[in-house]
Amino acid sequence: MLPQNNLRPPGWYFKFWGMVLLLILFGPLAFPFLWASKTISRRWKLMLTVFFTAATVWVVGASINVYKEVLQDLREAGLMR
Repeated sequence: MLPQNNLRPPGWYFKFWGMVLLLILFGPLAFPFLWASKTISRRWKLMLTVFFTAATVWVVGASINVYKEVLQDLREAGLMR
């Protein structure tokens, strides 16, 4: 008979590679999983948090700039007021 062990290995989403995948796919929405992970050191958690927060801010800023340029192009083409 197998021993009853309540300690299961951490799921893939708590391992380093799984955490990076979650952060790439979901950005800051994955931060609770990152900080709940016991397999990732506090130093890595902090570095990943800073990096993905900065990347998210950059993507949002770039998206806003693209939106403004598209609106300007549509106005110049006479397709919008």
